[in-house]
Amino acid sequence: MRTHTIKTTTLKINLTQFKKRLFIVLSFFVVLFAVTYMFLIASSVGNIVERKNLENEVRSITSTIGELELEYLSITNTIDIKYAKTLGFVEPSSTYYASRATLVRNNEFIINEL
Repeated sequence: MRTHTIKTTTLKINLTQFKKRLFIVLSFFVVLFAVTYMFLIASSVGNIVERKNLENEVRSITSTIGELELEYLSITNTIDIKYAKTLGFVEPSSTYYASRATLVRNNEFIINEL
């Protein structure tokens, strides 16, 4: 009977130690998952803020491009033959064109027999 009591007491002590260790391990994992979750949430919020900033920057650059295009179009409408002559340009007496032979052979008449 005494042996049975010692075994039962030893089993209870071992079970209690196991429960303590299990509690510590599970607590560690809960804390680890909580910290990981907070890190991922903070990272997501940071990415959202960065995306909003980049969208504002793109909007600003797009408006600047639009203004530059409008300025370009207004300048190109003021350039004509009279303005070019006032700058010293003259019309060429003869026109020459540059050309070169093609690098690819014309294969129109070759029939593909696959």
